Amino acid sequence: SQLCDRVAVMYAGEIVEEGRTGDVLTSAKHPYTRRLIQCVPELGRGKTHLHAIEGLPPLTSDLPTGCNFAARCTKATESCHQQPPAQEREGERFVRCHYPEEAKA
Repeated sequence: SQLCDRVAVMYAGEIVEEGRTGDVLTSAKHPYTRRLIQCVPELGRGKTHLHAIEGLPPLTSDLPTGCNFAARCTKATESCHQQPPAQEREGERFVRCHYPEEAKA
């Protein structure tokens, strides 16, 4: 966050979220981005539990029909497994998700 103004988060070969670094780190909209942030240890907090993302990413040579993250997402519904999410833009933010997060990470 101290070296770049913007960040793009990729999953299975595609950008799933992009925006100003501070915005993405403090209020991630894609469930994968939020889970990634939860996996990062924070200095000075002592021993804490890190939340691993269960499962494995799909092979880029054999991507699923719907959302690439659906098999590992706790918010996924049947539509997530059947149809790829649209690209949603909100100002300088971009997210590719059927059910983007609303609250702060």
